[in-house]
Amino acid sequence: MYYLNNFVKIFLLLCIVLFDFSLGQESESEKGDVEKMYFNSSALFQCLVKLPEDFNKDKSYNLVIGMHGGGSSPEDFINLWKDTGEIDFIYAVPQAPYSWLINKNIGYDWSLWPSGKPELMERASNIIVDYIADLVNFLNQKYKIKESYLLGFSQGAIFSYIAGINNYQLFNGLIIFSGPGLLKPLISPFADKQIINWLSAESIEAANSLRVILAHGKNDQRVEYELGTQSRDILKSYDYNLTFYDFAGGHATPPKNILEQVTNWIGN
Repeated sequence: MYYLNNFVKIFLLLCIVLFDFSLGQESESEKGDVEKMYFNSSALFQCLVKLPEDFNKDKSYNLVIGMHGGGSSPEDFINLWKDTGEIDFIYAVPQAPYSWLINKNIGYDWSLWPSGKPELMERASNIIVDYIADLVNFLNQKYKIKESYLLGFSQGAIFSYIAGINNYQLFNGLIIFSGPGLLKPLISPFADKQIINWLSAESIEAANSLRVILAHGKNDQRVEYELGTQSRDILKSYDYNLTFYDFAGGHATPPKNILEQVTNWIGN
């Protein structure tokens, strides 16, 4: 009985030790660092589409895809043509993939710029090329499309350059409002160094079949006017069919008279 009692005591003591050890292990696991990761996968994204007033599903139309500025939304950018009268093309505004909170409102970003992480921004930027290609293919299945144009404002202009030039076979032209300087370092307001692999001279030259309109405010304090004129000169040097407009405003979409010129230019 003595040996049995000792055995029971040893067994119980061992159980207590093992139990305490297991609790310690679980506690240490709970204290481990949490690492945030990003992975690629498919998802559904919103796109607003404005059709001509007399839209006929059996008729072919030109397509304009509008890429809104960083922190904006499709709901804002779908109203771009509200002062120009009825449009005679299909105007589609996709939602940028990444949401963030700006003054208690939700805005959308094309390349995870608010993260401030250049390597993450670059990964996200590369995905946008396929994102826009997928949208063009989707809309071509849904509507009868004659010609396709990619339009962007501010950050949307950056990615109109990137997605349009890298997918130049899908488009007839680009419309760039308050855009960046081609072949210049591209720096996000959230980072202090170049954030993505910007377009190369070779890729710009390869896409010179595209027609291009540039419009830039002379008083733009966010994207300097000189960046717009530098891009104008670079595109001209590569024999692009280019139209350039300037206006007295700042960092904004062009005024009504220039937007009317753009609508006349589309498809002509």
